[in-house]
Amino acid sequence: MSDWIYSNREWEDVKDRVGHIESSNRYDIRGGYNNAYIGRYQLGKQTIKEASKSLGIIIPEDKDLMNNPDLQDRMWKSYLGGAHNWLKNNSNVYRDMDESEQKRMLPMAQFGAGNVKKLLDDNIMFKDANGTPITKYRDAFKGYQWDSDMTDVILLDPITVTPLNRE
Repeated sequence: MSDWIYSNREWEDVKDRVGHIESSNRYDIRGGYNNAYIGRYQLGKQTIKEASKSLGIIIPEDKDLMNNPDLQDRMWKSYLGGAHNWLKNNSNVYRDMDESEQKRMLPMAQFGAGNVKKLLDDNIMFKDANGTPITKYRDAFKGYQWDSDMTDVILLDPITVTPLNRE
């Protein structure tokens, strides 16, 4: 697959936060313009096609995808992994970011890696048909503690507590 930058804990949180924005974390719904988007991450036809190719599977029927949370998760992970690699190769700003900042920016690829590049490199803001700005996905991680931020934390020995003698 592609380079993957999220730890297991972080990936669960990314799925939860983006899934909440897109579908209230429901796998079994359609939405967006003409109900063209499917599931928890509101996957579009092109994303489904690209993810299917990357995963080496036949493009699933919509109803089958809506009833398969594991496949939706795998497809979205494949898509984001590809977006991460594309951004590293095509966006000077993204490439120069530290890993924690890349982790925070990558969920914006929900609106396409090209739109992330336009925001980062050219300061061009993208909004979807509902007026939702691409930055909503980045902002969902304000103050989030990435595991890569924890590398400089010094772990202290646990404090031993002695019970008081209550005579």
